[in-house]
Amino acid sequence: MNIFEKIKQIESRKLEFKEQLPQGSAFLKIVSAFANGAGGELIIGICDKKRRIVGVDDPLLIEEQIMNCVHDGVYPPVSPFCTIITIQKRTLLSIRILSGSNKPYYLM
Repeated sequence: MNIFEKIKQIESRKLEFKEQLPQGSAFLKIVSAFANGAGGELIIGICDKKRRIVGVDDPLLIEEQIMNCVHDGVYPPVSPFCTIITIQKRTLLSIRILSGSNKPYYLM
């Protein structure tokens, strides 16, 4: 499924859109929910209400923040898969979390 098809979908237990990286425990709750469930994808840089592509400014910095936040905040360890997507001259960040094999996952 390409990014345009994903953007048209409604948010669900397996798909979330955020304009910016959620701060603190809000982001970690999404990660642990995906890991405890069937996995999922969070796409940052999409206005979740109107599905407008706004992009992110520094995807590599955000990716580093994500990795550090997840490493320090979720137990057992979770390994997010981050992908940088360029669309309509804007940059999005896709974070995929697989369904975990060491459930339950919780915030530390």
